Amino acid sequence: MLLRILKSFFYKQARKQAQKLRGDKKGKERVIDDAEKKAGRFARMKGRFVKFYAKLSLILRMLRAYISGEYRKLPWTAVFRLLTAIIYFVAIVDFIPDFIPLFGFLDDMAVLTWVLASLKVEAGRFLEWEEQQNADRKESEKKETGKKTEKPVPVKKPLPKKAQSTSRKKATASKTDSKKKNVSTKAKPADSGA
Repeated sequence: MLLRILKSFFYKQARKQAQKLRGDKKGKERVIDDAEKKAGRFARMKGRFVKFYAKLSLILRMLRAYISGEYRKLPWTAVFRLLTAIIYFVAIVDFIPDFIPLFGFLDDMAVLTWVLASLKVEAGRFLEWEEQQNADRKESEKKETGKKTEKPVPVKKPLPKKAQSTSRKKATASKTDSKKKNVSTKAKPADSGA
């Protein structure tokens, strides 16, 4: 089936469109935006569509990072394959039209899976780069939040157990002493008046 799709008129048209978009940054962004809108359907689905959505999401992130200039380690041939697959995915009428329930996306899934499998090394490198970027962002966020607090709030450390027991003894001793004084002061006026 995949061979038929790759030789089909529809896939050839997607290749031509991808070639035309080589120097057109806004055109590539439009195609990615359209793909993200269409991909929203798969985000809510379950089963095999979850894996498909993950693959599609990876392709879209790779293309976005390449187009924005953040990640330029992809050769043009890889970008061309990814872009062709996304254009094919966005097309409503292709080898198996998308309006046919469930079966309409089988050809899209086959093409996207094939493209990712053929670019396994590039996808792995991109994922490593993406993880490093996320780690760097978290590190910079930690530094930023550390700068915002001017003075750290001092934390009162609890007294050691030995010190706690002596301070309790002193507190109870002072309470008993004050009770004795109160009793003795009350007793004195009674004695002096008699």
